[in-house]
Amino acid sequence: MVCSKCGANIPDDSKFCVRCGNKIENNITAKNTNESEGKEQNPPKEVHCPGCGAVLDPAAKFCTKCGRKQERGPAQQAAPKPQPAPQSQPAPKPQPAPQSQPAPQSQPAPKPQPAPQATHQKSKSSKLPVIIIVIVLLLIVMVAGMLFYFIGVRSENPLEAVSGLFGTVIENEEKDGNEKEDGDPEDGSGQKEEKGDVALLEPAGELVEQVKSEYEAGNYTDGSIPHSVEAIQQYMTVAEENNLQEEAQEGIDSVYWMYVDSIIRYCDNIISQGAYAAGFEQISDILTNATAITETLTEKGYTVDSTELYAYKEETIQTFRDMYIDSINSITEYENWSRDEAWNYAEQAYSIKENGKPILFDDEDLEDPLRLRYVYSLAWITTKRCETGLADGSLSYEAAVQSMEAILEETDYNLLLIQNIITYGSEAGMDVEKYRNAYNAIVDEIKREQNFTIGNDIGVNSVSSVDLRHFWYFNDLDGEDKYKVDTHNGTTAATREWIRTNVPVILGE
Repeated sequence: MVCSKCGANIPDDSKFCVRCGNKIENNITAKNTNESEGKEQNPPKEVHCPGCGAVLDPAAKFCTKCGRKQERGPAQQAAPKPQPAPQSQPAPKPQPAPQSQPAPQSQPAPKPQPAPQATHQKSKSSKLPVIIIVIVLLLIVMVAGMLFYFIGVRSENPLEAVSGLFGTVIENEEKDGNEKEDGDPEDGSGQKEEKGDVALLEPAGELVEQVKSEYEAGNYTDGSIPHSVEAIQQYMTVAEENNLQEEAQEGIDSVYWMYVDSIIRYCDNIISQGAYAAGFEQISDILTNATAITETLTEKGYTVDSTELYAYKEETIQTFRDMYIDSINSITEYENWSRDEAWNYAEQAYSIKENGKPILFDDEDLEDPLRLRYVYSLAWITTKRCETGLADGSLSYEAAVQSMEAILEETDYNLLLIQNIITYGSEAGMDVEKYRNAYNAIVDEIKREQNFTIGNDIGVNSVSSVDLRHFWYFNDLDGEDKYKVDTHNGTTAATREWIRTNVPVILGE
């Protein structure tokens, strides 16, 4: 029969395989398998098991009866067999070396042999280096791709980018571990700051009720305005000391709008009295204080609607500009130009300053309508002062000329000043020819540009001519209609630019 494990031919009654020592479970199957091979094999010279004495095949490694492993030696191989084996038949002729001929005893087994198994294991092992090479190539491609992205696309140092990435992750993790929950303020000791009793805000609320009564009664200056400020400050103080900011917000809202509206109503009363510097300064002080309180509320985290306050502050500046312009324009309706009154308005407007600069107009903007009226009024008041000085003997003709020359450029070379310089200079024996040339050049340019004649001997003013003392040099014919006093008597932007550019050349300046 054949061993089911290694395929070796073994006797039919064997309990163990002579080659591999496998225990034979089914002798019937093994016997049938052996018989199916077609013929018996001639056993070699017999040997005996030293353990039980059973007759064994010379090539057997284990006893077929007891399973003992066989040890090969000359004595064992030469030992006579103790009893005949009925199952075995003598070989046709003795074999010279039974041990060296195992081939006739071993037949090919249908089951896989050990050698193919070894080959299969070797095949698996041979794939391992290939897998490693593929993994290495993939890593190289990934690294190359990262280098191309950081260097070629983002123009960054890859080491800094990667370290920055991990640094950000670490920083975020630390932040997540350390940050406090929203709405969980602490006082520095790790404990939540407790809120005080809301009843502490009641005195401020009572003051708000008083403000409401004063506001409705129209008592602003010594009522709703100062008491509103007091209530707001009280709310902020109590809230800060007792962690009641959210609770104080509603009270501040209720008093802030009355505060702003009280200011607007009071300032409107001042504006209704007309253009005067003291009124504007009073309004400016009130609005400045309101702006400071609003900024403090914002800094402390309160939300207030200050849109109307800031808009009114800007509107107030424009309102006073317009009032001063209208006041000076109204003087043109007099029979004679009121030099003192015009200068009073102009000087007040110029005196309203902030950080040393006028607020109501820009003295560097040569085309500003209020500035044009200011310099025109300056020319007229200077003329009056010179006339007064010459009349009482406190001023000489030469000194009068010098006073007018000092402001000539500032007043855009006013024609009235140039004519007086010619008159007073001639009395002082001065050479005034260049001033005559300048005067004529200006008159000619206005005639050419505007078809408007200016003279000293014109008795009747018309749409095409005017007496010099009634020539409105400040009236901008190209400006806004609300600022115009006449549609013919005045100057254009082109005329004024020509005068500012060419008269200095004529005067040799």
